[in-house]
Amino acid sequence: MLPGLDGGFNLDGGLQFDAGLRERNGTGETGVGCAAAVCSGAAPLCCVTFGALSCAAACQPGLSAPFACDGPEDCPTAGTVCCAGLGGAACLASASCPHGGTTLGDNYKLCNNTADCSAGGEVCCESSTLAGLGLDVGACLAACN
Repeated sequence: MLPGLDGGFNLDGGLQFDAGLRERNGTGETGVGCAAAVCSGAAPLCCVTFGALSCAAACQPGLSAPFACDGPEDCPTAGTVCCAGLGGAACLASASCPHGGTTLGDNYKLCNNTADCSAGGEVCCESSTLAGLGLDVGACLAACN
């Protein structure tokens, strides 16, 4: 669980994060990609609630996972990364986001493309499961398989 984020559930229903992975070659947008919308301004969070996504100023604690970022473009403070886990995603100090693993329950550094992945040899991978939900994110992993 990410520090400072409430709630939490496995966004892809317990499936491995790498189910249906492919390399992501996207670009960042101002705000957080959330289904067909981009969350910003008065409603900056993408709230993920059991497969439904919506933009809001605050997400319902315990019932939805708030995504405050979806890539490095949303984290303007030097030394921070967009870090995702069971409770959603937030900009955290890079050292506070040990990432990697095999399930979405682990922390992941979110990215738009491989250039966003700072660790040597990592690739920005996109899950077809999460993309199917409308969550516009990629994760830095050792390989996309």
